Amino acid sequence: MKKILMLLLCLGLAGCATTRSIIPGQYCDQYAEIISDPPGAKIEINNQYHGETPITIHFTRQTYVDYSENLFQGEAKFVASSFTIIANPILAGQFKQAKYIGPYDAIPNKIYFNMNLGPVTPSVDVNVHN
Repeated sequence: MKKILMLLLCLGLAGCATTRSIIPGQYCDQYAEIISDPPGAKIEINNQYHGETPITIHFTRQTYVDYSENLFQGEAKFVASSFTIIANPILAGQFKQAKYIGPYDAIPNKIYFNMNLGPVTPSVDVNVHN
């Protein structure tokens, strides 16, 4: 019990902006600017449309405790929200881009999408000599 209290105290002192400050019931609010080259990409976050770039998004991350795995062992797993950001192209020749912000990742102040990046195609050298 002392270990859990000490852990919660340490995490509470760490603050909301750090990457692993997970406290049950805590809300972390942060703004991030999403930009793209060229501007105008259509932005979806967790399958919900939010607008076109450039856009400033308000991210709210709530933490909670998941007791499902370790309920009988006296341990709790702290879980926070994650975000999948998708930039959809508006012009022919552009490609869909995606970024994932995991539950323990810090939310960056700026998120950049280069809409002209295409899929990676491996170069294969097929030289057959007899």
